[in-house]
Amino acid sequence: MTVALDDVLKATWQANVTAPQTIVQSVFWYKVIDKVGGTEEEIGDEIIARVLLMMQDIQLDFTTSYSANLIKIVNQTKKEFVGDDNPIFVGTGSAVDGNPAQVAVEVLARGVQLGHTGRKYIGPVADSSLDNGELQAASVTRFQSFALKYEASFIGAVSLNTYGPGTAKIGVGGVVQGFRQFEAGRSFVQETCRTQRRRTPGRGLG
Repeated sequence: MTVALDDVLKATWQANVTAPQTIVQSVFWYKVIDKVGGTEEEIGDEIIARVLLMMQDIQLDFTTSYSANLIKIVNQTKKEFVGDDNPIFVGTGSAVDGNPAQVAVEVLARGVQLGHTGRKYIGPVADSSLDNGELQAASVTRFQSFALKYEASFIGAVSLNTYGPGTAKIGVGGVVQGFRQFEAGRSFVQETCRTQRRRTPGRGLG
């Protein structure tokens, strides 16, 4: 099947970190809110490019031990593979002084629905980006650029489809039970780093 209007797409970003040794994943959700055209490959490439563009905004906030190895796109509505890529992405921050895997920056995006907030945890960040647990000013600016892309809809360069970011409610068997789109202009970066104690160390930081 092809990607259709209102389909919900899941984008998974995965990276290896050697210091400390761990694997991190971040999941981004998009809904096709206007369908014009495009093959599955073209649609997959557009979502991949968007995720990579976001992560490049904060590339300087990862140590050189952070290396991405996968961006995978799945049509969650139809439970079908759409596309994947092995990006060329290595952190360009300090070569040493990585933080523990649980240390993450929290980015919030407000939903169109009143009272709904999406949270994204990105880590582990380089120690050079922090000062006593607070993001340095330059890092705040970079994460704000990330946040603006995280919350905003975008139009695919080839398909001309419009993709809306948000959060998805997934039920038993991976069934999409709901989707809440973000509202542009309301994202926020927490300048104090968070600790992800509720998760298995190194898994699902985002």
